[in-house]
Amino acid sequence: MVALLAVALVVGGCGTGSGVGGGDAKIERVAETMPVAGPVLYGHLVAWGEGGEIEGDPIEHPLLVLVASPRISPRVVHEQRLTKRRPMWWFGDLAASPNLLVAGRRWGECDTGGSCGLNVGDAVVWTRPDSSDRLAPKPCGETPLEIRDLDVSGTRVAFTETFCVPQGFQWRRVVDDVADDEAPLVLKTNYSGDVRLAGEFVAWRPFPGGDVVVFDLRRKRVSYRAHIPERESDIDLQADGKLVAAWTAGTFRKVAWYSAEHPSGHPVAVPPLRAHSGGIAIRLADDHIAFEGELSEGKSVLAVADLDGHTRRVASFDRLHRRVGDFDFDGKRLTWASQHVLRYEKRCNAPPTYWQRRCWRRPIGPTTIYLAQLD
Repeated sequence: MVALLAVALVVGGCGTGSGVGGGDAKIERVAETMPVAGPVLYGHLVAWGEGGEIEGDPIEHPLLVLVASPRISPRVVHEQRLTKRRPMWWFGDLAASPNLLVAGRRWGECDTGGSCGLNVGDAVVWTRPDSSDRLAPKPCGETPLEIRDLDVSGTRVAFTETFCVPQGFQWRRVVDDVADDEAPLVLKTNYSGDVRLAGEFVAWRPFPGGDVVVFDLRRKRVSYRAHIPERESDIDLQADGKLVAAWTAGTFRKVAWYSAEHPSGHPVAVPPLRAHSGGIAIRLADDHIAFEGELSEGKSVLAVADLDGHTRRVASFDRLHRRVGDFDFDGKRLTWASQHVLRYEKRCNAPPTYWQRRCWRRPIGPTTIYLAQLD
């Protein structure tokens, strides 16, 4: 059970390895917990997910979605219990705006013979913490489909949906305004990957290695195409249609921002980004970029920079104070989680005689979700 630590921290410096810091930023503790999805900003609340497969632990746990703030104790808004037919659950994406919270779920479906496979995914949408709806994939013959790559802005949800064609499976981008009864906007593509939604714009990469398309939802046409040097890149979008991208060039990760007036991109001189491992790598809001920058081996900072590269450090990390999960940024507030590592514990997924046995060192120590007010 998570425990709220309602302690406000006003930190005057950026101490290396402290996990908090950043000039005059007001940093508050939200909850002590280990998030497996998020944390994300949900209006005045912070939301995150717990459960599923935790830190490589082979034991499955029920999925929980929780919300809290520095002054509101954590409470569960969604619990997905395990069943014999669905004994395995994972979080996909977790995304939020002041109006919506969306959690992607994936699970293993078991047949009557006991054979299970990870082959299904859907999403749950909250218009307020006590009211939810479901974005459900539709079956394709005997094969269920999947919803993934979720993002949220205002009352809109953007996602990738797998669908059927005679030759097999394809993908399409969907933008659905849950506040109206109009049919969702469908944007067909042949590639599943990041979708970013902000204001009246949605961005995606239509196929591997291609330019990122920024689409104007109001005018129902492409606003511009951003040429990013590397196909393995992370992107984010803000409400006026500006796009930011981070990609690997040699041993470093580079950053640039794009717009309809400058689709070729503007480099941003920031510290090298920390190697990306599948979570959120970069956020863009109000012409400011949030990112984790590498200072040296084992040391990094969570920072915010303007489009000219002027950078402000918010939190610092080292081997004993590591950032976990994702982070979220709305231009004025930044949320993240960090763990104070007290020791490491050996974990294995099977007995020593099992030929596919895998072992790892699991860090042990308290993990805290933080919220920083940057103004």
